[in-house]
Amino acid sequence: MTQLTPLTSERLLVIDALRGFALMGLFIVHAVEYFELYWYKPQPGFIHDTVFFLFGGKMAATFAVLFGVAVYTMLFRYEQRGIDFRGRLVWRFVLLIVMGYAHGLLYAGDILLHLGLLGLLLVAICRLPTAGLMLLVAFCFLQVPTLFDFAATFSDANSTTQQPKFWALSWRNFEVFASAPLAELFRYNATMAYENKWVFNFETGKFWTMAGYAISGLVLGRIHFFNQQKNDGRFLKTGLIVGLAASIIIYGLKTLCAPMIAEGMSRWYFNEMLGNCFNTLMVATGICLFAFVYRYEFIRRLQQLLVPCGRMSLTLYVSQSIVCVPIFYGFGLGWYAEASQLSALILGFVLWGLQMLFAHWWFGRYVYGPLEWGWRALTLLRSDVPFRRL
Repeated sequence: MTQLTPLTSERLLVIDALRGFALMGLFIVHAVEYFELYWYKPQPGFIHDTVFFLFGGKMAATFAVLFGVAVYTMLFRYEQRGIDFRGRLVWRFVLLIVMGYAHGLLYAGDILLHLGLLGLLLVAICRLPTAGLMLLVAFCFLQVPTLFDFAATFSDANSTTQQPKFWALSWRNFEVFASAPLAELFRYNATMAYENKWVFNFETGKFWTMAGYAISGLVLGRIHFFNQQKNDGRFLKTGLIVGLAASIIIYGLKTLCAPMIAEGMSRWYFNEMLGNCFNTLMVATGICLFAFVYRYEFIRRLQQLLVPCGRMSLTLYVSQSIVCVPIFYGFGLGWYAEASQLSALILGFVLWGLQMLFAHWWFGRYVYGPLEWGWRALTLLRSDVPFRRL
């Protein structure tokens, strides 16, 4: 019987650095969003608009892309050893779904459960030819099911007065987050909060685009996109220019064409779909830019400060909720009612700086982050996975 053992190979540090950057951006979004309670008492302004333009929706998408790359990498490395790792990956993603559900009891905005489900999808389709994967990517990024919903609004006489279903569900969530004691929050998040989460994901088309990002990561892994020996500057520069130009075009179309569409659900669907397309192009542009400037030594050294954070992203992501949800929510300090966008932004950067310091300290002594070690040990069903550095 072939023994399953962790493979030792040189990590592509650019991937870890990019994952660390995505985690930072996601945390800053969550901070100025008061871990979702911003929408209970919105404070629109420059800080909010800037943070959401730069990071909103784009950092979770980058996570999904890198998740797809990681799935391919694990499958490929074990395949080189003659091991079909798909069954073990299914178990690994079941564990991630369980962790995501547990994390979601505290913070309903959890993305781990969603990533776990995407992982099961990637295992199911990983043997498809690249052309087949690209067709699935096109289907997801074109948001075909949402296109049908959009088309249906033109024949619905009530569409001009209707609102997205998740709006009312979200308000129900906010009432609980703002005032419920901890035990009630757990009970609510265990069941009711998921209704809003999945209605939101399907109604906005984000379910499809997240799947598209994950499948894209599988393709990027297959073509060794992040391998600097196989990427030259011209390839990355072309991707950067094309992505930026297409982003500007999509943004212009959204701005010019939205007023021509009747108010109500028709215009709302149009804005959501074009917004998702814009984010997709910005994610592609951002990844190309990050990989392109990584080629320059000074910038690479700065980016590599994020590597330890990228290597323990699971631990840091969960700890962000453990620290910040009690700060903002009603069962704790209830700071959502008092915080300004500036103070929340400063808090986010201060806590992120502390997390960076912790990650650098940790990896000076240990091989994996604490949750990463547990996840790996449970995946392999072994207790001898190395933990302390010798």
